[in-house]
Amino acid sequence: MNKTNLIYVVIAHRFGDDNQHSYFVGCNTSKSKALDMARKEEEYRGGKYECWLHEAPIDGVWEEGKEYKKLTIE
Repeated sequence: MNKTNLIYVVIAHRFGDDNQHSYFVGCNTSKSKALDMARKEEEYRGGKYECWLHEAPIDGVWEEGKEYKKLTIE
């Protein structure tokens, strides 16, 4: 898959728990800009929220059994 066909989505999870309160932070076609966004959001929230970065295809279609890649921001 061409790198230009990827989008990076940032989701914040309360204390890093995806079963607690979560919210959409933003998305970008640049991985480095998305990582910067995630780091700044975590800093702004004072450690209360942990951001997860997800990599997905732009205009992708649902596929049975497909898991989208979750990236760490560290």
